Amino acid sequence: MPRLAVSSRADAQILVMDAKLQVIRRAVGRIDTTLDPGLYKIKVARGGGTVEQLLDLDSDREIYLFVDKFPAIAPIGPMLGAAGPAVESLAQAALVRRGGGEPGLLIVGHHPMQQDVRPHPLDGLRVMLWPGDGPAQSIGERDMVVRSVGDAYWGATWLPYPPGCYLLEISDGAQTVRQVVPVAPDWQTRVFLSRRGWRHGADTTSAPDATRSEWIDFSIQMAQPGFPVVYYDHYETIEVARNALTTTQPIFVSRELIDNLLYGKYDNPIAGITGLHLYLEAAERAQSDDSPSERQLQIDQRDDMQSPKDFAREVLVNLGKLLGSSSALASDLVALNVRAGLLPSVQTVTIKEPPMFWVSWDILRRHAGREGQVWVEPRLWSSIANSTAWGPYLVWQPGQTTWQEYMTRYAPSPQFPIGHGGALESLTVNSSLDISPADRRYLPLLDEAELAAALGVPFSVTSAAKVR
Repeated sequence: MPRLAVSSRADAQILVMDAKLQVIRRAVGRIDTTLDPGLYKIKVARGGGTVEQLLDLDSDREIYLFVDKFPAIAPIGPMLGAAGPAVESLAQAALVRRGGGEPGLLIVGHHPMQQDVRPHPLDGLRVMLWPGDGPAQSIGERDMVVRSVGDAYWGATWLPYPPGCYLLEISDGAQTVRQVVPVAPDWQTRVFLSRRGWRHGADTTSAPDATRSEWIDFSIQMAQPGFPVVYYDHYETIEVARNALTTTQPIFVSRELIDNLLYGKYDNPIAGITGLHLYLEAAERAQSDDSPSERQLQIDQRDDMQSPKDFAREVLVNLGKLLGSSSALASDLVALNVRAGLLPSVQTVTIKEPPMFWVSWDILRRHAGREGQVWVEPRLWSSIANSTAWGPYLVWQPGQTTWQEYMTRYAPSPQFPIGHGGALESLTVNSSLDISPADRRYLPLLDEAELAAALGVPFSVTSAAKVR
């Protein structure tokens, strides 16, 4: 049987398909296998970009396929080409204007040149301290450096802030969303924005996630002061990871790839959080009985004695050292501790600030039961009740709501009485709450904790109404 070896970058997924286009082999970075002679299709995917090659295999073959272009939000040097130095110069000019040696936010955005659109890439942005009910700093043209680079307008601004949890508010037309942006001691938080279109006057009644691909997208990273803003070499993996860290189907399974992200945490703590989430997801999948062997986590022999829990503990200790005593990313770190099973069984952690990643919020919600180790502060939930996954991130429309208003808004009919919860007098349900029609008949039998878990509302929120 002929031998087929396909090599690509460590963060690329390789698929081998037979003549019927059925996937018969799958790997990350490199695949080395034997196959029957015949016609095959090789597909390499990386960060949303792909390359393909047809192959009539009749003898041993060694193939190299690389995806050098994919839809990145952060500025990646090889993809920018000749524009790379100009973008770096733009970002450095913004840092120099106010001095970039202290903690704060560097925001770099761009949009394609369009007729009748003013070159203001950061239009509609405001920054405020969590919980967002205090003064906000709007970003205007006088606050940024704006230049035409290639076929796009680029803008950059540097906003020094003391460490803490901040909100980036993005508005366009009637649509407004908020996203957590952490600021930690000795680190710059870098927010990269890609504006695909302008929504002034457009329909803004749909959910944020339904329109983001037509509106704006962002990538949030950290870097030490003085590090280049334009990414090169292995830093491209950070952008690939941003695409992979979603609630859909992560492609990360190889240990080499995870190592790149986890060792990269020393230059970017957010890369460490991303890598550990992907590692734990792969470890969970590997332990699942229905996980195909080619999608299981590949553990190097040097680490065969280290369990995922021990590995996660080591990474979290190092992340704690990098972030210091700041509360920045505290909720994301708690979520990782919960996911890895590292919280002591007698400990309950109160979540007062929203995490940055949607997967972190999903974990915190699912573990916020009556007997859980997580207690979500009701005020926090009421602020981000209208939340959704925006790529890998958690975003929400600003405003306060009660859990009763939330249920009424998303479940207009019909009504069901609840049997055991004194605070839960009635509930309305429809399919938007991800409850199948066959399950609705059982809702009257749920108590407060079971109902909260079924509907994705932390138990601390529904039980707080009863306590009062």
